[in-house]
Amino acid sequence: MTRLEWQDQFSTDEACRKYLFDQRWPNGFVCPKCQGTKKWNVQRSGRTAPVYECAACGHQASVTAGTIFHRTKVALRIWFWAIFEMATDKGGKSALTLSRDFGLPYVTVTRPVVGATHLSNYHGRHGTSWTCQRYSSIPGPNREGQGPRGGPLC
Repeated sequence: MTRLEWQDQFSTDEACRKYLFDQRWPNGFVCPKCQGTKKWNVQRSGRTAPVYECAACGHQASVTAGTIFHRTKVALRIWFWAIFEMATDKGGKSALTLSRDFGLPYVTVTRPVVGATHLSNYHGRHGTSWTCQRYSSIPGPNREGQGPRGGPLC
């Protein structure tokens, strides 16, 4: 994918959220707690991204929960662009370089950068796609085919 194609596809936070939604729930929303399929969009004050609330059990889920973007205050389009830069740069991009390029504090950049690096390294070795990875911490998988907390890789 070229830079222009990337910019066109992920030009807004909404487009990035839609991509994450489609990766997490390819057949539509499924509650991680009760497997219910009906949801309500809940817009909480002070948040830009909606939270999905299961109509059956009331559990709230978001497209970023359990990912390298969990609880981020930085716009998703910036994170998507940073990951594109890391993936396409011949020598890779360090967290320090990305923090300078995007005007973000170094500490803010480190977690997603380390997470994306871990995912690309792990999935490069195992020939799988990192975009559907759902996990809650950065360390590597415990057993073949399982995420760090025993959950599925995809």
